[in-house]
Order: sequence, then structure tokens, then C-alpha cells
Amino acid sequence: MRNTLLVDNFQIHDGLENEEETENAKEHLQGIDAKGGETVDENTEIEPTGKKSRAKIGKNRKRSSRFSRVFLICFVILGGLIAFSFDYHLPYYALKPGAAVPTNNLINISGVKTSKIQGQIDLVYVIESNVPLIVYPIDKFSSSVTLYKSSEIASTPTGILSQSALDSQNAWFQNTSQISAEVAALRSDGYTISSVNNGALIGWIDPTAPASKFLASGDKIVSVGAFKVSSDEDLVKAIQSLKPHSEVTIGFVTPNSDKTNYQRVKLAAQSGSSSNIPYLGVGLMPVYRIPLKISINDVVNGESLGGPSAGLAYSLTIVDMLEGGDLTKGENIAATGTIDSHGNVGPIGGLLQKTIAVLNAGCKIFFVPEGQSASTYSQIFKLAGNRMKIYKVETLNQVLSILKSGH
Repeated sequence: MRNTLLVDNFQIHDGLENEEETENAKEHLQGIDAKGGETVDENTEIEPTGKKSRAKIGKNRKRSSRFSRVFLICFVILGGLIAFSFDYHLPYYALKPGAAVPTNNLINISGVKTSKIQGQIDLVYVIESNVPLIVYPIDKFSSSVTLYKSSEIASTPTGILSQSALDSQNAWFQNTSQISAEVAALRSDGYTISSVNNGALIGWIDPTAPASKFLASGDKIVSVGAFKVSSDEDLVKAIQSLKPHSEVTIGFVTPNSDKTNYQRVKLAAQSGSSSNIPYLGVGLMPVYRIPLKISINDVVNGESLGGPSAGLAYSLTIVDMLEGGDLTKGENIAATGTIDSHGNVGPIGGLLQKTIAVLNAGCKIFFVPEGQSASTYSQIFKLAGNRMKIYKVETLNQVLSILKSGH
């Protein structure tokens, strides 16, 4: 539409110039002489005075038409480049501050009396996304964004995960963190929790690993070579007793079947300094006998949470619901960190971005894992200043002790 208006403007300008020349011609035809007022017979042949004007009009029209074509070509090229810069993604992932979300309404416990939480316990998430070409300069120089090479985020010892594979891995992390958080919280509250030992249940499989050709999520590994597998720990021990690149026979059963299948597979090697440790490429889903029915809703703002870092926040919320609801003394706190079934808290990614999100939410206390880098701790403590108290913790019981003591 803008091109049309430009062309129309030139046409209007040419038309006005032509009308002026036409009026001059009419005046001469009517016998008006600018010098002495002499009249000319109307039958006298007059040399047309509009030739130069018509030539000028034609020249202007050619120029306007040429300019319009050049402008249109440039506009199309520019639009194409902009579209390309949005669609083309560089081999980087960006971690950006997400939000702190109250867990109070995400967890439901049945089979026992629970209490309403008086304060607020927040989990924290970050936004992880591929980096479009046009956004890269902004992310590169933003103090709140951390860029990682795709190989650092999506690589495994046997290949690079696709986005869908990475999403499924993050979903598995989230599911296992919920189970571990439930078990850790109940054990902390005095419940006896036992595991179901009838094999190692697969919760995720690396699609780039050789084992993915015959194993799938939901399958249960029951043997490795001559070694019987009754639990997750059994499988880990069996695999670690072997050497990288060695071949071994895996015994497994599929869902809804009692038949044991056997398949030979060549193990890969772990990456980096762990290259002496073999890699099968499966993620396990622990199974426990849990006396209470606990459900955790991991959908926040219409999106499913991924990753294991909400484990500590889930455990704290469950404990608070079971122990009277006054764990935080009415304060709003936040927590991040992985958690295992014994209540050990582990390091996480994106701690800088999570600290920004917690500060934005106005929380006064933030529990973070031990084991992060010194530079990361320096950054987050500087950010927090006097606005928020940060505690570095190693276990769930340590967090409970801090909160119950009044900080």
C-alpha cells in the first residue's frame, strides 16, 4: 500500500505541472502576447509549446516508476531477511528469568488430614529456548541471560538430542523429582517408605543410544548378563561393573507382558572425565509403596514444568501441609534444588535467573543448593543484597531446621 501511495504522489505532481503548461498554451492560442499585448490570428499555425513539458513529464514518470521498483525490491529483500533472522536459530540455548510460583495450590494429599499453608512456598522456573539470529545480540549482552551451546544442553554420550527428545527428557526429570520429593517428605515426617523391587523401570530412553533400538519407556530391565536386576540400584551396579564399549545381553519385559526378552547391546562411554564409566542410555523411574495419595500439578501458566529443580519446593510444601501449615511462619519463601528419596539436595542450572525471578516475586528467603560454582554464588548474593536472605543447603532436614528455628 505504501508503494501505491508513492506512485500516486508522483502522478499528482506531474499532473499539476502539465496543467500549468496547458494554460500557457491556451493563452497563446487566444492571442495574448506577454511582451506587447499584440494579438495573433486564431487561424495562424502555432508551434506547440508543450513538447518540453511532455518530455519532462515522461522523464519524471520513468524516474518514479524506476524508484518504485527499486523500493519494492528493497522492501521485499528486507522483509525476507527479517523473516529469516526470526526463523534461523543459532546453536545456542538461552536461559532467562522465569517466575516464582506458589506450590500451595499445586499439591493435593488424600488419606490424611492436612493443613492450609499460612505463608507461601514458591518453586522457581527459568525460560529455556533456542536463540533466533535476530535475538542473539540482545541475549549476548543481557546481564540476566546466560547462553549455552546446544552441545552443553542437548548432548549425550551418544549424540545430540532433538528438541522433542529434550522435552521428553525434561518431562522425565520432572516426574522423577515429584516421586523423590514425596518420598523424602514422608520419610522426614516419620513414614516408612519401601521401594518395589521387581526390576528397573525405564522412564526415559536416549534416542541416540544403541539400546533405544529395542528398549522403550515403560519397559522393565530384569537382568544384565548373568546379573539379576531387582531394583534401580542393581541396574546401576551391573552396568558400572562393565567396561565402556563392551557388549552385554539385556533381559527386559514390556508393559502388559510377563515374557522376558533378551537383546545384546554395545555400551557407550560417559563423556569427559567419566569416560571410564559405561553408558546404557536409560533414565529410570523409581517405584515406591506410598501410603498416601499425593498428586502434584506441574502445569503453570498453561505450560508443563520440566526438569528436576522443583523437588525441594515440593518436599517443603508436603511437609508443611502435614505438619500444621505454619512452617514459614506466614512468610513467603522460595526454594530450588533437586532432591532424592533420602532428602539430599542437589545443584541445578539457571540459579542466576531463578534468583532474579525470586526477587521479582518479593520473597524474603531463598533456599538454594550447595555445590554451585563460586562465581554463581557471588552473583546471586550481590543481587540479593539486603532485600532477601539466601541459604545454601544440602538436605531437606537442614531447611526444616532453619525454618523451625525462626531463621
